[in-house]
Amino acid sequence: MKTATTSRGKATAMPDRKKYISPTAKFVTTRRVWQWDGIEYKSVEQEGYWYDGEWTLAMNIQPTSWDTDGWQFRNDDGSAPENCTTAANENTTLASPSLDTPYHLQFAITNTGAASGDVRPVLQFRIDSGSWANVTTSSTGVAYTAAANAGFPADEATYNGTAGLTTLAGTSWHNTRHKETINSTTRRLSPGLSFEWNHCIQFIDADLSGGETIEFRYVDAIWGDDLPDNNNQGLPTVTIASAGGGGLPAGSLALLGAGT
Repeated sequence: MKTATTSRGKATAMPDRKKYISPTAKFVTTRRVWQWDGIEYKSVEQEGYWYDGEWTLAMNIQPTSWDTDGWQFRNDDGSAPENCTTAANENTTLASPSLDTPYHLQFAITNTGAASGDVRPVLQFRIDSGSWANVTTSSTGVAYTAAANAGFPADEATYNGTAGLTTLAGTSWHNTRHKETINSTTRRLSPGLSFEWNHCIQFIDADLSGGETIEFRYVDAIWGDDLPDNNNQGLPTVTIASAGGGGLPAGSLALLGAGT
């Protein structure tokens, strides 16, 4: 192993590889600081070292592993999010939602590893298998919004460790329900423990078209990994029937002609 060194500043500003003999040396990140700029997380500081040994010996340094373990869409009827009426069954697509109307997305995560670890889940979405984007209060297509219950503003998500999706029946839940600032809160969980977030979101009529499909996932802002669905419950999914964004309603027929 080469002499350890440190890189600070932009993530792209790594130590100069030229001082090392081997052109195959790789930079191993041991610490990274992310900063929320109002739209997405950006790496602002990085530490680590150049490594020129057997690469497999330096891999899998993440201390634990995570799994998304169930989800459900609920109506926003003014109750605490986990007590709102259901808009669809657990792990079931929300079909033809009302647009410009708040819904709650209940999404669970479990520490499936052998060690305690930190996770900072960031909710992302994509439309029709396009590029993934963070959900924010101003994102296009899907955005965070304030709930009918005045205690749940748009810039907070509800961290819930007591009610639990039935998908995780029998799982040990961590702590009790409280609110956190979206996309910027780190939670630490022991092995086997679960928690869930309740996000208040809406589907923007002007940005969407009939027939589009929206999927959601979590990305861990600490490690930059998307959180897998090892239980094969699928990603939270929404199908849009019709919208004001220029598309025709799903299943409709366009009639083209110049005369009578």
